[in-house]
Amino acid sequence: YAVLSKDRQKVVKCAFELMKRQLASNKFDKEATGKEKSTVKEALNTLLPVVINQPMRPILKDLGLEFGLLAFNWNKVFGKRPDIAAVVVTIKNVVEKTLSLMEAIDIIKSLTNRVRDMERFSPPAFELSKHYLKSLGGD
Repeated sequence: YAVLSKDRQKVVKCAFELMKRQLASNKFDKEATGKEKSTVKEALNTLLPVVINQPMRPILKDLGLEFGLLAFNWNKVFGKRPDIAAVVVTIKNVVEKTLSLMEAIDIIKSLTNRVRDMERFSPPAFELSKHYLKSLGGD
């Protein structure tokens, strides 16, 4: 299952290679060029709607969180752009909140099933009590 189309993969991979190369170079005193910053921002803007609109599969969760962390660290050292940091935080929040909602949905499903099972549970003593109460009422 591919979470990104070929075109989106190319954009994200290009930014990934750029950030990886610059972080590995150990030249932390050099700021990234405008083109390099735009490349990273484009990759993040490509990833954001995917994270929002696609079902949250483990590979998408990992891609969103790990690529976001890489971009955050790269931006701190080389990019120094608040708009890049904002998109990274947005991606992280969407992924984490979606996972929290998915966990809550699973818990609610489990509780709903347990309540249904409890509703269906009717031991013989309950039936006798109903009969007894009816007889007291004089019906």
